[in-house]
Amino acid sequence: MNRLVLLYQTINRTIQTRSNLILGSLILLGFLRQILVLLAYPPAHGADSMVYFLYAERFAGANILIGSETAYPFYPMLIWASFYALGTIYVLIAIQFVMAVAIAPLYFAALLPYQPIVALISAIVILFDFQTAIVFSFTSTEPIYIFLLAVTIWLCLKALADIQGTHPNYLLLLGLVVALLVLTRPVGRFLVLPVLVLLLLKYRSLKPLLWISISFTLVIVAQIVLFQVFFREGDALASGDSMLAIIMIANPQWVAVTNGENSEVYLEALNGCDDHLFYCISEDSGSWEQGMRVITGAAGETAREHITDIVVAIFQNTNSFMKMSGQQYAGLDTPSQVQCSKTTYAEELSTRSGVMQTTWGWALPDFSEETLRKISTSAQRISVAMCPSAWLPN
Repeated sequence: MNRLVLLYQTINRTIQTRSNLILGSLILLGFLRQILVLLAYPPAHGADSMVYFLYAERFAGANILIGSETAYPFYPMLIWASFYALGTIYVLIAIQFVMAVAIAPLYFAALLPYQPIVALISAIVILFDFQTAIVFSFTSTEPIYIFLLAVTIWLCLKALADIQGTHPNYLLLLGLVVALLVLTRPVGRFLVLPVLVLLLLKYRSLKPLLWISISFTLVIVAQIVLFQVFFREGDALASGDSMLAIIMIANPQWVAVTNGENSEVYLEALNGCDDHLFYCISEDSGSWEQGMRVITGAAGETAREHITDIVVAIFQNTNSFMKMSGQQYAGLDTPSQVQCSKTTYAEELSTRSGVMQTTWGWALPDFSEETLRKISTSAQRISVAMCPSAWLPN
């Protein structure tokens, strides 16, 4: 046993003394891994890419009506900066490439002061996780979210190690990054409380929470102001709230009029609904915005009445997910080959059904001819963004 303990301590010391060499090696190997990923999977539109580009179109001045409750604002802003301001989406892809390379070193650096062996093993596992590496070649929120999550863990552990509170810059950066997580994907909002609780337990003081709150609030306020300047409507903090409808859609047996007022309106709208759920609820509620408020309200009422069932469902669904093979793509053609084989959506997006099937059509408050024309024009520009001429089929 003593020999094992001595071996463990020796390995830990070796990793610590050679940490710079290990970090450099992780960066180099991460760079080579992403090169292999790009060769296997050239850049392409990722999950829900179209709606993020359509949001970016709005930042670029296009009057496309997409409910602000349906997506998250930070990634569309990055698309706007890359594709519309700088003229090529590959600026963003290059940034995502760098982020992918940085993931393993970030986790190694974060865990090194606590458990060097665990830090190295974690970095190696992340480095050889090609399923995660693949998503950094695509335009979706997953790459940014994965990177910001790694930075959050690194900053949080840095702040926890600084018990004297002599480096508030870690706390300020932590608040900023957590705010960006919230604006990238709605699930990010659930990280705010755990971070604050950890720091409160460690510092036994409200001062660190003040530093975090300052930068967090500044980022959120800046986003709200940008929303009003660019969109003239919408609420950045409500972005992604429409996804809460999944609670009722996946578990209709949980929804009852006894849950609350919004649940009653929700059920009334479903009776005889021959259209998308959101349109029926919006029509019964009087407006799109009010319809979204009914959905989020009904989701909250349902969750409160079935909190135990939800916890069990989360465990079961997570367990089922972990048992999946992890294979993201099947077939001989890569996503870029499939997408670049058809670079125009003019015909598909000339009808309501085409928009519903090709984009987040349910996020459009109306389907007038003017709306369809704008969506078609924008979608054609978006569809070729990831298709350089060298990759187009012969």
